[in-house]
Amino acid sequence: MAGLCAALAALEVGATVTVIEKSSTIGGSLALSGGLIWTFEDFDSVRLNVPTGNPALQELVVDSLPGELDWLRSLGVQMGPIESLVNGIGRRASPRQAIQAMAGTIRASGGMITPDSSLETLEEGDESLVVRVRGTITGDETQILCQSAVLCTGGFQGAADLVWTWLGVRPDDLLLRSNSYSRGDGLIAAINLGASLTNGLQSFYGHALADVPDLQETSDNFRGLSQYYGKHAVALNLCGDRFADESVGTGEEVLNEQLSRQPHARGFYLVDGMTSATVRLPNGEPCIQAIRQAEDAGAKVISAPTIDQLIARLAEAGLPARRVETTLNDFKQALVTGAPLYPPRAANRRTLTEPPFYAVPVRAAITFTCGGLAVDRKMRVLRRACQKSAAVEVDPTTDDRDHAPAIAGLFAAGVDVGNVSCRGYVGGLATALVTGKIAGFESAQRRS
Repeated sequence: MAGLCAALAALEVGATVTVIEKSSTIGGSLALSGGLIWTFEDFDSVRLNVPTGNPALQELVVDSLPGELDWLRSLGVQMGPIESLVNGIGRRASPRQAIQAMAGTIRASGGMITPDSSLETLEEGDESLVVRVRGTITGDETQILCQSAVLCTGGFQGAADLVWTWLGVRPDDLLLRSNSYSRGDGLIAAINLGASLTNGLQSFYGHALADVPDLQETSDNFRGLSQYYGKHAVALNLCGDRFADESVGTGEEVLNEQLSRQPHARGFYLVDGMTSATVRLPNGEPCIQAIRQAEDAGAKVISAPTIDQLIARLAEAGLPARRVETTLNDFKQALVTGAPLYPPRAANRRTLTEPPFYAVPVRAAITFTCGGLAVDRKMRVLRRACQKSAAVEVDPTTDDRDHAPAIAGLFAAGVDVGNVSCRGYVGGLATALVTGKIAGFESAQRRS
């Protein structure tokens, strides 16, 4: 989404544009998404729900999204009506149709799209950037001299070494809930050029998936296997303990991140009959549908008519029965009597009371990383303070937050921009759309 939007915005103001695509097909994680281009309705809601993110960039996303949705529609992207949901607003698009419309407009406007080409390095030249690209199939290297470059490589969730280094999570335990080509190419190339990184490198966005055999082989169905109702569940790790306030976050992304740091990044979501029938999934269906899909896919979902039987069957699955019993009793007592509870439960304070009771085995999954490159509000990549170079740009018309020196000609968009979402979710496609449009337009202003 970010790369396509950046190309379209640059073409609109007369730039010559080449889109370098690592995969053999275009679309990235947009192609795997549900197509909901969503963010919070106002800035105060963003800060309330995602207070550790960058406020200037969050404000840009919220304020710019309505106009940029209209811009997308003008380019032939078909979208549904405005929807109000999860404290925000958005429109739904068909990912396939959106990609076809945007790519078609790029080509019709004279832009080039080169698949099977991965970014190798960036170098600073005289009044230009040198972009070195390697064919992902042929291995051939190409050198491109350009006035500016926009990095839209989608984060580093596909790189096991970076996941371990920056997230501190065992990559073998964590499932990949996105395209496999986002391996930090833009991030590493920019770091080597002297770019500054943001806070939030230890944070990521994703949803827990039902733990089924050979789950990676079913990654094309990761949305169907996502257990979005975690905020309403009692989440247990394999030791039988609660490990987080399940209700924190825009959706279930904070709980999923906490799950990634439990033994083997696995656990169980426990719900009762009322929750399974009344809590809604993003598609509007009751969450029992997600539980049934998990079971149909091969997950060993546990159901029982009583809590005692649920505990016994969890023990058969390897959880210590006495610990699970204590955890559930403490949870119930705290919610009924107001006794202290750790971890706390700020919202959705319901006990497991109505049969049948379900325990769904889950495994943490990653969709995109939250930390990344530091940029100003023109999406210019900022240089580390310790780096000295004449090739910097400072715009005196911006305020103090933008006065760090920028690497001349280097821009970023989408998930390569760090700290928009952080321990919370501001909207991945919305962020990609807004930052991509800005980066494309601003990068085109440097052409001769």
